[in-house]
Amino acid sequence: FPSHDTILTNHPVYRATASNTDPATLWFTYDIKMTIRSAVGVEVFTMKYTGNSATRSFTGFGFKPKMVLIHASNATTSASGTIRIEGMSNSFYAGDNTSGFTAITSLDMDGVTVDNSATVNQTGQTYTLVAIGGPSTEVYAGPYTGNGSSQTISTINFQPSLVLVKGAGNTNSVWRWTGFTGNNSTYMSTSWITDAITALGSTGFTVGSNSAVNASSTTFYYLGCIVTWE
Repeated sequence: FPSHDTILTNHPVYRATASNTDPATLWFTYDIKMTIRSAVGVEVFTMKYTGNSATRSFTGFGFKPKMVLIHASNATTSASGTIRIEGMSNSFYAGDNTSGFTAITSLDMDGVTVDNSATVNQTGQTYTLVAIGGPSTEVYAGPYTGNGSSQTISTINFQPSLVLVKGAGNTNSVWRWTGFTGNNSTYMSTSWITDAITALGSTGFTVGSNSAVNASSTTFYYLGCIVTWE
């Protein structure tokens, strides 16, 4: 699998039923193509597999993932997939405010391990897995603590073109890329949200007071990376 110039096309990683005009789902369905720039070290690995209801590891990624998302072909409550970002102690539904659970049990040096949870490994079910990783100069994952007010997360140390945030509590995933205007970002499974990820900066990003990304005393995990879009 190529480590650079990777193109994700027609991968319904998240909601495949949303309107083509829904800004929250364009990246994750059939209508936009994401190209990982060959000039940087961002790595993407995708695969499909059939569940067997037994703990198992997938290897051969060629890098340690900093984020993994797994989507079941018959997803209902987990319609936006199951996500784990580096630093998390649990997995979460990417587009739902359910508390953490075991599913993606570890992000490994060359792959990922899953347990027998139906969201990632039900017997006979087909799953799509997407993993993103790379050097910390082009893709960075880390935590921050919400303060209930606006704050800037400046630990990325490069200008991200995409940031995804998922709280460790009962919060939905939120993402923003450089094409968004104003202080708009989107939930991963629904539509626009304001005062969440309000800006992308030279060394990180800024969040507003929206509890989805900045609830007081809640730990949030983020992934920031450099991508180009077509």
